[in-house]
Amino acid sequence: MNFFEYDAEAEKRVIYKDGVEEGRAQEIVRLRKKFNMSKEDTIRELETALCIHPQTALDYYEKFSKELEMGAMDGRKAL
Repeated sequence: MNFFEYDAEAEKRVIYKDGVEEGRAQEIVRLRKKFNMSKEDTIRELETALCIHPQTALDYYEKFSKELEMGAMDGRKAL
């Protein structure tokens, strides 16, 4: 017996929404680091702009900060 129906369109919408959210988070972190904004202010901005939980905002901040640092160490223009 099947208790739910698989909805491929709904899954696509969720994946798309997550990708858009992550892309916006990455851009917020990049810009705020470029202008030397504090970590706390950036996390607060992520929470507000994306309507996300503080832990999710912190996770995005750490992920994208690390990527920016790695890009800078690789000799690529990170900011």
